[in-house]
Amino acid sequence: MPRNFFVTGRPKSGKTTLIRKVVEELKEMGLRVGGFVTPEEKEHGTRTGFHVQDLESGKVAVLAVAGGGGPRVGKYGVDVKSFEGIALPVMERFKEYDVIVVDEIGRMELESAGFADALEEILNSKTPLIAALHRDFVERYGPFGEVFTLTMDNHEAVYKELVEGVKKAWAPKGKKK
Repeated sequence: MPRNFFVTGRPKSGKTTLIRKVVEELKEMGLRVGGFVTPEEKEHGTRTGFHVQDLESGKVAVLAVAGGGGPRVGKYGVDVKSFEGIALPVMERFKEYDVIVVDEIGRMELESAGFADALEEILNSKTPLIAALHRDFVERYGPFGEVFTLTMDNHEAVYKELVEGVKKAWAPKGKKK
């Protein structure tokens, strides 16, 4: 049974929104959920960048800014140090959680060697992982778990499958959660 669950789909397909909804459901079930999300920043309806937010503490930092400095991913400059300041401490504590969330495994995040190393450790652990997975990396990371492709029509079905999959992966042997 997979312990890692990946949500992929086109940009703006609702991956982060879906993951936030799953996180809330898992917390309501009493599971300790850690990790981070990377919502977009908008100004006057136009995406200007992304930030990284720790799900447990709520701390926020810059991930990338349009036209910013740092390694380039499209029109965005990635602030690797800022991203690592939130993402790495959370990822390094993955064993403290019942479920760990990584939003997203993509080109921006993989500019951080520390992120790639921490992700490798999580992927090979017993802690269930829910991650948004950029479609360019499905072939690389998909074999580590179950991949759900999000479309405009299947949000609810993917939501239910994720919650059930995590419940089964997390449940102690002999007990159903």
